[in-house]
Amino acid sequence: EFFNLYGVRPLLGRVYRPEDSQPGRPQVVVLSYRFWQQISGDSAIIGRSILLGDQPFEVIGVLPQSFAFPRTALFWRPMVLDPAAEYMKDRGYLTELFVGRLKDGVTLESARAELNTIDRRWHQQFADGYGPGGHLLIAQSFVDYQAGQLKPITLALFGAVVFVLLIACANIASLQLVRAAGRMREIAVRAALGAGRAAIARQLIVESALLAVAGGAAGIALGWAGLRALTQLDLSQFPALKQLRLDGTVLAFTMGIVVLAGIAFGAAPALRAARVDINDALRDSGRGSSSGPGRNRFLRASVVVQNALTLLLLTGAALTIRSLDRLISTDPGFLPENVVTFTLTFPVARFPTQAARYDFTSDLDARLAALPGVQAVGFGAGIPFTNSGGSTHYSLPDTPEQQGEPQRHANQAWIYGDYFKALGIQIVRGRAFTAEDYASPQHVVVVDENLVRQSFGTKDPIGARITHGPDGIIVGVARAVKLRDLTEEAHPTVYHISAQSKYGGNTAVVRSTLPAAQVLTTARAIVRQMDPSVIFYAPKTLNASIAESLGPRRLATNVLSGFAAISLVLALLGVYAAMSYVVSQRTKEIGIRMALGAQREQIAGMVLQDGAVLAVSGLAIGLIALLGLGRLMQSLLYGVGVFDPVAIGTGVALLGGITAAACFFPARRAVRVDPVVTIRSE
Repeated sequence: EFFNLYGVRPLLGRVYRPEDSQPGRPQVVVLSYRFWQQISGDSAIIGRSILLGDQPFEVIGVLPQSFAFPRTALFWRPMVLDPAAEYMKDRGYLTELFVGRLKDGVTLESARAELNTIDRRWHQQFADGYGPGGHLLIAQSFVDYQAGQLKPITLALFGAVVFVLLIACANIASLQLVRAAGRMREIAVRAALGAGRAAIARQLIVESALLAVAGGAAGIALGWAGLRALTQLDLSQFPALKQLRLDGTVLAFTMGIVVLAGIAFGAAPALRAARVDINDALRDSGRGSSSGPGRNRFLRASVVVQNALTLLLLTGAALTIRSLDRLISTDPGFLPENVVTFTLTFPVARFPTQAARYDFTSDLDARLAALPGVQAVGFGAGIPFTNSGGSTHYSLPDTPEQQGEPQRHANQAWIYGDYFKALGIQIVRGRAFTAEDYASPQHVVVVDENLVRQSFGTKDPIGARITHGPDGIIVGVARAVKLRDLTEEAHPTVYHISAQSKYGGNTAVVRSTLPAAQVLTTARAIVRQMDPSVIFYAPKTLNASIAESLGPRRLATNVLSGFAAISLVLALLGVYAAMSYVVSQRTKEIGIRMALGAQREQIAGMVLQDGAVLAVSGLAIGLIALLGLGRLMQSLLYGVGVFDPVAIGTGVALLGGITAAACFFPARRAVRVDPVVTIRSE
């Protein structure tokens, strides 16, 4: 019922049925839209036979372009589970992903509890097929599986969007207040002619709402263009982003927020303007006002709010940038430079046994190692940032578990060739695998520093026995490496010889002084020459794999930085508008001060001091808010604290700089006031 779970209807033909998974049935396949277009795009393909590897499959359906799960799948074929097959007897290694829909009223927690019960029963019923490790049945919501990495990022970016919205609203409210103040004579005339306060307020609120709608329409157009640009990027790591659409729900939500914001933040200036004193407005119109700061509380408050929110965004962006920088400089435990990887898939009909696959791998290893410029070649499963070799319980027959020791559980890496040299993993004690080890029936292993630290302490592990799947003897200790993420906690790893297991690795690691593209092109040609049925895929550099693991953090950093830049510009405009208005309102006062002997430097200092008070107030409130909200960002950070002094100092310096820049022009206008002209006009 795989496709029915997603409500997928084929574009052509049909999807497979449960009976298609029965052993002995003809092999059928459903193609993705992309793969169908690559093959022919012909609707007559239904019922035809195509070769996948060296096996024929009948094409029974083509899926629509919108369906992509798993995200890189080109085709889907029924899984044939044969109870008589050898692999079905080895429950410790049979790992599959199942997708299901919970019944109405069944929660994820209750499903997990039921799976735990089944898990315990299986451990008792099939004790020989399992190690003594933990859970084997793990339930996870589909949203977390598909977009789990994006959840904390999405929450942080949603908060950033709210902050930018509030900054923009405060900015527009202050500008509306200034605009309404400039229309006091018009509003007074309307009131004198009989317009009521409600009518005046309603007119100004409608104007604010229309302004918001116009801005919202422009924003949607920019959002549509940005979304198109986003979907053109490589989003293979974030399939959820690939499905983003500006549908009716998004548009309705956006325009609803825009209209509500326009009305809500336009109401205060409108209501204030509607309470105008007709006599004062008509008497003061055309004359410079001498009003002090007391009449501008709302305007000043909006500037303080903008500064506080801008500081939060600036600090958040600085924190993620410093965190990403720390991650990039983190030592992964190996040397990824000048290393390329690619993976091979062996058709079962051509390579029915592990021995056949091992012979091919051994021959390929020798051919790649003989290439000029190639320094080392290795193969494995469990290669850092490339594939997972699984994880299982280990035991040490000669070393009983110590009190307080964590559960003995370690990652598995099945390797062959000059693996450690190819990856640049240092052997800190003992030795690496040798050619004799690969040919010997005796199973030896190399463990990493994490396992030694956890289970041996200061004891020498060389020569100790270990059971980690097969029994083995420890011959070396390798440096600990990061396997999936640069932020991951230390976890033990055991390296096994690939040839001694039917689950050996088929991903190659090549260290070379040659350009990566040249190495991969040559390797592909060699594989094709050796056996065209072997599938060569996922060629990339190891640095590229590491960069992909940093994708969520890069995304958060880039978007937060963009929001911080927008907020900085809005804050600059807000402070400039507010200070310009305040200076224009204090024209008479400034003229009198200058007539009484005040120097230009004193007048400029007065204006700058006024702006500094607003900036300091906003900074203080922003720092207090950071105390309450900063810890929510902790999941996005690595190697830096939420209250990192460099990040906070950067935010304060940038905000202080734009405040000074915004106050410069109003201050210059103030010192150019002619006291004679000002007093004569009064």
